[in-house]
Amino acid sequence: MELLRAVRATESVRHLAEGPGWDAERQCATWVDIESGTLWRAQLSDQGLGPPEIVHRSDLPLGFAIQGRGADWIIPHGGTLTTIGGSVSSPLFSDPCRRFNDAIADAAGRVIAGTLHRDPVPDPPNEVLARLEPDGNWSVLRAGLTLANGLSFSQDGATLFHVDGTMSRVVASSDYKNNGPWSTAFAVDNGYPDGMCADADGLLWVAIWGAGEVRRYDPDGTILTRVQIPAPNVSSVAFVGAMLDTLLITTARQDLDHTELARWPDSGALSFADPNVAGVPQHRAGARTGRGS
Repeated sequence: MELLRAVRATESVRHLAEGPGWDAERQCATWVDIESGTLWRAQLSDQGLGPPEIVHRSDLPLGFAIQGRGADWIIPHGGTLTTIGGSVSSPLFSDPCRRFNDAIADAAGRVIAGTLHRDPVPDPPNEVLARLEPDGNWSVLRAGLTLANGLSFSQDGATLFHVDGTMSRVVASSDYKNNGPWSTAFAVDNGYPDGMCADADGLLWVAIWGAGEVRRYDPDGTILTRVQIPAPNVSSVAFVGAMLDTLLITTARQDLDHTELARWPDSGALSFADPNVAGVPQHRAGARTGRGS
C-alpha cells in the first residue's frame, strides 16, 4: 500500500471547507465554506494556494457550487438551486432544517444533489438524492437516506458512486446509464466516508472524516493508497491543476473542541498531495435550471 502525506496549502482556516474543484478557464482552485455560505477561489502557486478571494457569499449555508457551461455557477439557496445570476429550480424541499449537501453534474449537464437534515435527524430518515431535470423539476434517485453525501462517476460515466449516509460507512453504486438499482460497492472501516472523486485509472479517492485520511479505493473496496492529512475531519477531495495531477483536500474545524483544535491546528485548512496519477475533468452543469432560465 502506498502512503502519502499532504502539505498545508492555505494560511487561513474555515469552519467547514467542502466542495473543492478546478476552474480551468481561470486556472484556479475553488471551494466552499458551508456555514458562512461562501464560495472561494485562489490561484495555484509553488507555495500552495495564493490569496483567496470571494466569488459569492450567500445568506444561507452553501453546500456546494458547480460550474455551469457559461460563466455562472449553480448553487443551492434553501430548497432550490439557483445561478448567481438569479435563475431558480423548482423547490425540492421547504423544511428550513434541511439543506443541500454534496452534488455533481452528469454528462448531460444535469445536477445530482443530496440533502441532509440538521439535528435531530428524523426517524425514519427521509433524505434524498435527486436530479434536476431539464424542465427545472426534480426526480428522486434515492429516498430514505440518513445523509446523502459524496458523489463520483466512473471514468466512462456508466456507474454513479454515492456515499450512502456517512454514518453508515457505505459507498453505494448504481448503473446510472440504465437506471439500475443501488447496491453496496464497499464499506469503509475506521472513519466515515465523505466527499470523493475519481482518477484516470477509474479508482476512487475518498475523504475519510474522523480518520485524517484520503484513501484511494479500487471499486471493490481494496485500499491502494492512504494520504495522511494533519487534521482529523477530512471533508472532500478533488483533482486540480492544469494537468489535474494535484489533490486538493478540504478539512473542517467542525465537531472539534478547544483541546482537539490545539492538537490539530491545521483543521479547517486546505492541503495538497501528489497522487502520482491524474484526475478526470468534472462535467459542467448545462441542463436548464428552472423557470428563470
